[in-house]
Amino acid sequence: MNAFEQVVEAKGHLIDSGIMSRILDRIIEQKCAFEIERFDVGRTNDDQSVARIKIQSTSSESLKELLDVLVPLGCYLAEEQDARLETALGDARVPDDFYSTTNYRTYIRLRGEWRLVRDQRMDAVILVGQDGPRCVKLRNIVKGEPVVCGHAGIKVVREF
Repeated sequence: MNAFEQVVEAKGHLIDSGIMSRILDRIIEQKCAFEIERFDVGRTNDDQSVARIKIQSTSSESLKELLDVLVPLGCYLAEEQDARLETALGDARVPDDFYSTTNYRTYIRLRGEWRLVRDQRMDAVILVGQDGPRCVKLRNIVKGEPVVCGHAGIKVVREF
């Protein structure tokens, strides 16, 4: 029985970029089940495709590990939620489930609004300061600063 599930969506050039194939491969590699609830294929080279996939897993840890892989591929949780912010535990110390960034354009949802993350870089932490969200190297995080954790409220846009 698959007791843990999450619905994700992906939008973009999913077929011609090979992203859809990679998403499904990762789900199968993680030994999770999936159901494609919706797949609207773009009709021209300029149109984007949209996929909605229900993922089922036998453990919450397996589902979390899968989401860690799918979010950088452009998947996002279908149920829109604000990003979860947690405070840094100390200088250069963040919670275990902090979101580690990619080099692709990223948005986070704050107070119901999608905001572009500035200073995009790979393997960074998203810090939410007075001037909005931005990528910061882990070594530059100061105790008490708000950082993005988990998978909710994060959209990665892969360029084609």
